Amino acid sequence: MGNTSVCGAEPAAGTGTNPEDQDSQMIQIIRNATMTFLVAAAALGASGVAAESEMRCSQHGKIIGQFANVYKEIPVAGGLTEDGRLVEVLSTGDGKTWTIIISKPNGETCVMMAGEGWQKLKFKPAAEEPKA
Repeated sequence: MGNTSVCGAEPAAGTGTNPEDQDSQMIQIIRNATMTFLVAAAALGASGVAAESEMRCSQHGKIIGQFANVYKEIPVAGGLTEDGRLVEVLSTGDGKTWTIIISKPNGETCVMMAGEGWQKLKFKPAAEEPKA
């Protein structure tokens, strides 16, 4: 792969091809992408940009049960937004399909998006936060 990063961009000056530097860059890219995704997903859920008719909403237990029974998807990741909403990723054991749901504190849960090819990434905490 040479000196090319994950997205095809050149590595930052001074990083070379050191695997630790590349791992650190990858972690930062993943963190940034995850934060961007979570903010966008929370904003989408909060602003109601998607038409209500396009969103499938029900109580949390019913959604979880439906996706487990019909699609064989179970929760594999999750986190809380600043306003108390629960964002969860459901996926099959092999990652063939995935679904992202957002739940309000009252239990109302909406399917936000779905796709194929979910991949678990090996998380390795950085020794130090990158300097801006």
